[in-house]
Amino acid sequence: MSEDFKASVTVSRLWDGKRVGQELVDKIKQDDVDPDFILLFSTIHYEGEFQKFLDIVKDEFPDAPLVGGTVAGFMSQQGCYTRGVSAMAVEYEDMEVSYTIGHNTKGKPKSKAKKCSKEIREELKDSEHDEKLVFMFTSGSEMPSIPGLGSKRVYNSKVASFLASKLLWISSKLFGKGVGKEEIVLKNVSEELPEFKIIGGSTTDNNKMASNFQFFDKKVSRNSLVLLAVGINKNVYMTSEAAVEKTEEELKIKKGSKGYIIKEIDDNYATEKLLERFNWPKEFLNESLHRKTFFYPLIFEKEGEIFPEVMGVIIGNKIICGYEIDSERLFLGRTSGQTLLETIDKVFGNTEIFEKADLNFTIYCSALLEAIGKDFFNLRESITENLGETPFLLIATSGEDFRVPGNIPKHTNETINAATFL
Repeated sequence: MSEDFKASVTVSRLWDGKRVGQELVDKIKQDDVDPDFILLFSTIHYEGEFQKFLDIVKDEFPDAPLVGGTVAGFMSQQGCYTRGVSAMAVEYEDMEVSYTIGHNTKGKPKSKAKKCSKEIREELKDSEHDEKLVFMFTSGSEMPSIPGLGSKRVYNSKVASFLASKLLWISSKLFGKGVGKEEIVLKNVSEELPEFKIIGGSTTDNNKMASNFQFFDKKVSRNSLVLLAVGINKNVYMTSEAAVEKTEEELKIKKGSKGYIIKEIDDNYATEKLLERFNWPKEFLNESLHRKTFFYPLIFEKEGEIFPEVMGVIIGNKIICGYEIDSERLFLGRTSGQTLLETIDKVFGNTEIFEKADLNFTIYCSALLEAIGKDFFNLRESITENLGETPFLLIATSGEDFRVPGNIPKHTNETINAATFL
């Protein structure tokens, strides 16, 4: 690590929020870092304790902007975890930092993204640094709860399907629940900040899509967007790879009035046709279905890029995806633990680059976290082999955001995105 650049990646797995906060603070100080910014992430198990550890960390480092949120899991040099709290603290003299928060992204994704981006631009307008990077964390999809039925992934009966279909769209404006609309947020942030690189993800829980939270200093929010932007004189090496294989099995689809809905596949009801294409029995239409579909994402293509989609919810004969489908043609994808490990080698395979690394921050899809199982630990071993002693933090989100200037913004599932400070 460069002498003038310091970074600390810390983990706590204590249960009490105050003790968590103090452990994070002690580790950051032990690494001799006086942070200029902090990214902080927690699994959903600490709901009710968030405020305690945020208060401790901010009271100790009051001048360090802090953003983050809930994630499905994370890994660092300390290990692999699906329960705990992690923080990445960075100190560097030749760096400018700006951060902001926007509320109600599900109801007003465009206006909130533009508002936040303009605030970032205003604060960094006099920056003379050539390298500019945005860390972006948006509230992910949350399934609304139907009275008498609760929050589910599969609705089979006609009555339940009708209620779920209506509530899914109404609730985004009334209750801040529903699809995350992160692709709209990313598109507008990219338009407002065209010279910025962007890496981010959708805050989530443990893949139940019941609730998620965003952190902004001492504030705990829901249905929000947090941005932290840096202007810096270090190179930031950006890499993005889809951890899926695109097959040639094509699906012709018809979308609903909302671009997230697949109504028909090959001129048949979408759900029935999907089961037929996978050769799955109707008995598979239960709450564990989404875990099977993690291995078989749907893929569309745009401007030479592939966009993998995880199937989120089955409502009768309709399939609801996590973000807008920008095509009438889909392809079946496949993934596995082996595919993920091969993708990691692509992301971290440039040894000339990573020999110069000071810090790495990586985001990957929480669906992959569940799909690979015990290979999660092999993944960490592969990363540490490539990065050596370089501090790194990898978080699992329910959607991934990535953009480099000159390329189209990508909000996707089942990808691995990395930003490495050189």
